[in-house]
Amino acid sequence: MGDFLLLATIASAVGIGWWLGRVERRPAGGKLNVPAPQDYSAGLSYLLRDKSDDEVEAFVRTLAVSPQTLETHLALGGLFRRRGEADKAIHIHEAVLESPWLESPWPSRVKIELARDYMAAGLLGRAETLLREVDDAGFEMEREEALHLLLEVYQQERDWEHAIPTAQSLLRDGRHEVAPVLAQFYCEIAGEALAAGNHERVRRKLQQALEQDPNCARASLLLGELEVREGNLRTAAHALERILEQDPEFVSECIDTLVHCYQELGEEESLIAFLRRCIDEHPSISAVLALADILDKDGDERLTAHFVAGQLQRRPSIRGLKRLIDLQLQVSDVAARESLEILRGLTAQLLAQKPVYRCRHCGFAGRELHWQCPGCKHWGSVKPIQGLEGE
Repeated sequence: MGDFLLLATIASAVGIGWWLGRVERRPAGGKLNVPAPQDYSAGLSYLLRDKSDDEVEAFVRTLAVSPQTLETHLALGGLFRRRGEADKAIHIHEAVLESPWLESPWPSRVKIELARDYMAAGLLGRAETLLREVDDAGFEMEREEALHLLLEVYQQERDWEHAIPTAQSLLRDGRHEVAPVLAQFYCEIAGEALAAGNHERVRRKLQQALEQDPNCARASLLLGELEVREGNLRTAAHALERILEQDPEFVSECIDTLVHCYQELGEEESLIAFLRRCIDEHPSISAVLALADILDKDGDERLTAHFVAGQLQRRPSIRGLKRLIDLQLQVSDVAARESLEILRGLTAQLLAQKPVYRCRHCGFAGRELHWQCPGCKHWGSVKPIQGLEGE
């Protein structure tokens, strides 16, 4: 009796929701449009929330696949997938896909839902096959969604050679926001080629990355590293200096290499000019400390300390404070050193515990630079932390 009442209640609620959805979507001409599966998901989730697995299974078995229950099946499958029950979602969507009366474009819609199930279950190969079929079917809305999901599949598999043409297809369809992501794919290949010593491939891929996104700081960082390896120090310096215009928040990532290049070239004045430009246009403690190192070579610790203290007044920084304490230790008497040593230890502990990078999209933080955020999977959103605890 309990199962019967559950089935009757759910069937009635679904039926009313289905009818209302169609009425609400009746256009001026009177033709009915099919409502989206998500219209039912919230109601189904509420109705099934306190039901046992056996009761839910009984409902699924009783609800036969038909044109009238199609949306309900898709909503149920999506609900199971979001609950982490990908196997149940797969079972439902596979049953719908096998129905002989399914008419276009519904097969493409169901294949997308089934591909999502496979992705949730880690069956990426099966998901790719279905999404390729949707792409070939050519229905505009479903095709675009399939291409976006294919990009997710290829990124999980780190299959950049297939990710690139997929992103290019989206670009041809007018999705220009994909261009910076495409540039990152080229950088991924360039990074692998650099590790393998294939410098010609590195140059070709970085050129393609910059064609897609002229502001790709990662491409300039990789190009600088390549030029250093080949001994082209001046060319490397020019590539790295370009980051100040591309994305100044990444300048801190190239300071050490720039210092090496210009010191090896014996062109310290050019280095000083660039560091001063960085401090004026986009202040960062990395540029300040690099310039302080140059001043400190003259042996006047008080002048260097005065410079660092002035910069800290403009832009407070824990790293800068630690360096100022180091400078004060060199010129302080014995009585003051004990207190300065305590302060130095405290600032060192603070720096050791703080993250260095943070995702601007989801807030993921860590001490390693990830070009694709491990949290939200966005590209280029993880950047050096700015302000008191960072740059």
